[in-house]
Amino acid sequence: MLLLAMLLAIDIPFRFASPELPLVLIDVSINGGPPMLAVLDTGQGVAPLLIGEAQAKQLGIVYRESDRFPNTFAIGPNAGPRIFKARISSLRLGTDTLQSMDAGVTDALIPIAQAIEQPLVANLGYPFLKDYTLALNYRAKTAALTRVPLAKGTAFVLGPKKPLAIIEARINGQGPYRFAVDTGASNSVLSFTLAQRLMLPRGVSVPVMGASGSSAGYMTKVASFEVAGRRIADFNFATGDFFDRLTGTVGSGVDGVLGANAFQDMVLTIDYPNKRLSIERP
Repeated sequence: MLLLAMLLAIDIPFRFASPELPLVLIDVSINGGPPMLAVLDTGQGVAPLLIGEAQAKQLGIVYRESDRFPNTFAIGPNAGPRIFKARISSLRLGTDTLQSMDAGVTDALIPIAQAIEQPLVANLGYPFLKDYTLALNYRAKTAALTRVPLAKGTAFVLGPKKPLAIIEARINGQGPYRFAVDTGASNSVLSFTLAQRLMLPRGVSVPVMGASGSSAGYMTKVASFEVAGRRIADFNFATGDFFDRLTGTVGSGVDGVLGANAFQDMVLTIDYPNKRLSIERP
């Protein structure tokens, strides 16, 4: 059925890219085409839907290279990705088909697809999710989109330029520090500056992968991490050198990114209209 508005819950099964890369992957159908693999990404604030250039051409989606979204950002040493403005006629999620919406056409999904070794061609982000309450059950691997407000939870704010949900957290009893909530991140990340200020141990070197390439980083561990009413002992972070650029893009200070390892076996619920968030056991 074609829905003119999402009034009831939409339930969507998801899977992880792999146990080591727990990105939330779902199947979508665009303009009545075949199923395509998309990542459900609260950290993507450009367009309701991003789609790869090759797939856009296959589906006859019209765009002009002169009409681009400005000030794009992605992790990596290269410039922000090119994202061209477009529009799709329909998007199928689970058993429901939604009406036309704005979209972006880009080649920025290619490095992510290569990293996870899966044919990722689309990205469903904040501009689509912003009117709903999103509940992600990381144990059952189900997502639900509803109009039901979150009864309890922790308040968050949105970045004034890039609309990331930003929540306060404490590390080893210190803080609060500001973390962007990003279901498109397979691991939580701390800024180099904060890791050094807290004198955290330097572990194995790792690349921090993004749509604009990879940045150098290393793993570290904190004795305690407190966020949204939860206290997690011996919590692992990667570190990254991109936070100055991210802060400039978001328009507000960001000390870290809250990724999938913070939600393991939990239910992450984000009530976007009322700006409240919870991380609870199923």
